[in-house]
Amino acid sequence: MKKILLITFLLVASIASMSAQSYISYARAEEEDVIADLNGAGGVLVLSKRGDLVFAVDNASHPVITPKGKRDDGLYAYEIVVAKEDNPTPKIEVSKRGDVDRVSFAITTRKDFFLAFMVGEVAKPIRFEDHKQANDIIANDKMAAVEITSAIADLVVDCPKELEAKITNKTKDAGVKETEIVIPLANYHRYRDAVERLSKEVESMTDEVEKAASEGKLNDAQLQARFVEIDKKEAEKVEAEKKLEAVSKIAVYAEGTNRLYIDVSQLTPRQKLVYGVLLRTVVVKEHVSECSGFLEEGGRLFGLRQYKGAREAFVKALSAKDAPANMKSSIKTNITQCDSCITYDLAVRVALKKMKEMKDKGTGNQADVVKYASVAANFMRQLDKYNPSEYYSSKAKVLEKMVEDMPLDIKFTTTKWVNNASGFYEDGYLGNVEVWAYHGATMPNVRDFSSDRKLLKAIGNSPSLYKKMGETDANGELTIHLSRKDLPRGILLRPVGYGDKVKAKYVDMIDVMSQSEGEYNKRQFRTKMYYSDKK
Repeated sequence: MKKILLITFLLVASIASMSAQSYISYARAEEEDVIADLNGAGGVLVLSKRGDLVFAVDNASHPVITPKGKRDDGLYAYEIVVAKEDNPTPKIEVSKRGDVDRVSFAITTRKDFFLAFMVGEVAKPIRFEDHKQANDIIANDKMAAVEITSAIADLVVDCPKELEAKITNKTKDAGVKETEIVIPLANYHRYRDAVERLSKEVESMTDEVEKAASEGKLNDAQLQARFVEIDKKEAEKVEAEKKLEAVSKIAVYAEGTNRLYIDVSQLTPRQKLVYGVLLRTVVVKEHVSECSGFLEEGGRLFGLRQYKGAREAFVKALSAKDAPANMKSSIKTNITQCDSCITYDLAVRVALKKMKEMKDKGTGNQADVVKYASVAANFMRQLDKYNPSEYYSSKAKVLEKMVEDMPLDIKFTTTKWVNNASGFYEDGYLGNVEVWAYHGATMPNVRDFSSDRKLLKAIGNSPSLYKKMGETDANGELTIHLSRKDLPRGILLRPVGYGDKVKAKYVDMIDVMSQSEGEYNKRQFRTKMYYSDKK
């Protein structure tokens, strides 16, 4: 009865303090998952209609968080990469810039793979409250149970039917509903074991083929036939992983709320989890804390492109006496992004000042004007990723128009990236790497170049989309000549003569331009390609 009264009280209190604000939520977006070249790390791709999201990873030492800007479909993309040795199960925290509201989710990453999530907003945020007591267990050692209690009338508890769980619903005093789910763990383990078995089979088959090929025991036809077998087994593994993911979560939600998830993979025999589901209590504006007040001010100034003032506000939020410990990583991310924007903004101002001086004094030449216009445009594009606005995108387009008639040479340098007990390090250069310009309307399917055979097939199927620009020399270098009016969507690097030791790599042209160095018409782009010594 105490539990029911507590739920009812908190529900009423939450409703009373709700304002017109909306709150962030997240959901898986499996259709956006993508294979990637992450040097063995795991990735998270977040898509949202909002361009002001801030991310933090509390349980990883060196996460790489990169805003990628607005996609062609209007969604903003963010990439989070965490090395497996850092933490294979990172906890991702996401918030709107300058807002105390945040949500976090823990995931199990996959090697060289982006798991995609969609982050949106809801009017009625809900949360779990742990009601488990010491005697909450079940007698059957082949089962585990979850009990969910809530006064939210239209709450849905969605358990995957493949688990064949026994679900019991009861209505208690004050309209409080109780749902008990008893799960035969063998049903979940069947999906988990299938993934483990297929992963081992793919690895074993690959090792066997590589060994036979290196010993000259297979001719070309036999080698191709074995690769087809491996591809089929890999496809089975991918399907098994999708099925496992589908049965791994119990979803809890109602109309207009975010979705909460219970991770089935963490359940153990006889375990019983007990949760209350409540509307989240909202901080009323007139009773805002010192920390949240500085956060809101920092977010406001950041949106106005006043990055130094925003940084000062975020620093004050971090040092505020009431700053929650679990918010500090997120606040530090805000500060870091302010630092990046201050640097980019300074570079833009210097370049534009030089252009104005040349115009006012009648000095300089066309090449000088284009040089500074190119610098300003590049850094404005970077600012537009961190702080999306019409101000940056429109001005960047004007500046880019000024330089589109100028030629662009890019010198590529490919280096060998290896791994041993001490970690990753560069080990010389990679020659004989073909550089292809990709002119597709959308990003290519990374699965198409997960092996050299698949890449050649993709090129053969769509020859108009791929143009070979040359190949790197013994020093890993190649300079290509491009027209700014017809820049490719991306660059594809295809290693030749390395077998499966080095895989092809795709780099988006936006990343090539933003990460390269040098003059306006001659850039240098250095990229690492992972080299595997696996026998």
